[in-house]
Amino acid sequence: MKVRLISQGAITADERFPDSNPDDKRFKRRLLAEGDSWFSLGSVPYENLLMELDFPERTIVVNIAEPGDEIVRMASSRHVKAFKRLVANKQNAYKWDAILLSGGGNDLIDRAGEILRPGTTIDGCINKTALRTCMSDISEAYRSLAAIRDSAPAALNQHTPLIAHTYDYPTPRDSGAEFFGSVIRGPWLFKAFNDAKIAEDLWVPVSDRLIETLADTIRGLASGPKAIPNLKVVETLGTLDRAALGAKKLSGDWRNEIHPWKGGYQKLAPKVVQAVVT
Repeated sequence: MKVRLISQGAITADERFPDSNPDDKRFKRRLLAEGDSWFSLGSVPYENLLMELDFPERTIVVNIAEPGDEIVRMASSRHVKAFKRLVANKQNAYKWDAILLSGGGNDLIDRAGEILRPGTTIDGCINKTALRTCMSDISEAYRSLAAIRDSAPAALNQHTPLIAHTYDYPTPRDSGAEFFGSVIRGPWLFKAFNDAKIAEDLWVPVSDRLIETLADTIRGLASGPKAIPNLKVVETLGTLDRAALGAKKLSGDWRNEIHPWKGGYQKLAPKVVQAVVT
């Protein structure tokens, strides 16, 4: 059964609209989703990972994700208010069965201009100091969101699982997000690789190294002595068919350079569902 997906603004306790009340008893599972365009309702075209979630029980997802958002921005004092209100505010919070997070991809992509540099090898094309700083900032943002969860009054959501994912391998290419045939955002990595004057035969291996570093960072938050309690990381890396280098339209399981198309999200969704129900 596909989830009931609503925005924060659609929440209501009005009995005339039970499908928009997370506390309605018909819902057997309540999820909060915070993240980037892999989750957001503002994506173009209208498709995202959340829309493809399919549970055996009736499930509602309240979605506060925004296109292009960074995990660092989500956790900042200016933008974390919605998350805090729905997770930890005594008057407005709900008891969630899980909190889904999609974050870190845009942080890495937006800093690609600082991380990439001219080089003739994979290592030579990466500014390791800039990459470490980016990963540190991403880690701290995840920890900040977890701390808000753990600050909930009366342990409302202290034990609620946080569920993150490791993204997948994009192909740097001249393929941005389009609206009625016109590019409205991107391309992203393609520009950064060109600006850094990196040879095209290094684009894929260098990009893969960056994405694998991000995946390692997110996985690392769920293990070791400093692990975030009740953080699950869904292994999505390697799920999608890669887009062809040079392709400008839909290729493999990718709508454009960094976003899957509906069929790609359908491959990813069961992995998220499995993490929620187990």
